Amino acid sequence: MNKIAIASMSLTAAFAFSLAACAEMHYAQPISEPAASQSAAEVQIPNPWQDVPSMQDAQNLAGFTLTGPETLHEMNQCAIRVLPDADMPIVEIRYGEDAGEAYAAIRKTTANEDVSGVYTEYPAAKEVMVDTTTVSAKGNGETYETADWSKGGCRYSLYVSSGISEEELVQAVAMVN
Repeated sequence: MNKIAIASMSLTAAFAFSLAACAEMHYAQPISEPAASQSAAEVQIPNPWQDVPSMQDAQNLAGFTLTGPETLHEMNQCAIRVLPDADMPIVEIRYGEDAGEAYAAIRKTTANEDVSGVYTEYPAAKEVMVDTTTVSAKGNGETYETADWSKGGCRYSLYVSSGISEEELVQAVAMVN
């Protein structure tokens, strides 16, 4: 056999072994699923959000509080969470309790960056005035899923998975501080 044929067969064998090795890898479970039993080869990224029992605890972790309506789009407040990041701390109020069902979230940060965590391209965007604050709302044109605004040196976002009317959005934003 010539050298080219031997080199070609060697590369083919190496490629086959690498494919077999990749097929045997185990991947970590998504964060939303509980880890049942993980082998040493599996790694799960820890959830950076911390659930806290009160807004006072959020103040202690993030350095500020967040107020919002008791109910949002017929969903009750179900959790207060904090992302205690030194550069971009976030306080979040979550609404709706059933996993997989509609939910909503209001977030606040002292950083001047988008805090929504939503990167969906929406077909419609609209600037809405709430008192003296300009709110950027996005959705399908009839309902809005996300809103973003700045007020008093802080940045806020609102997200409702099932979408809300402009009127309901304005009412909710007016109650957030």
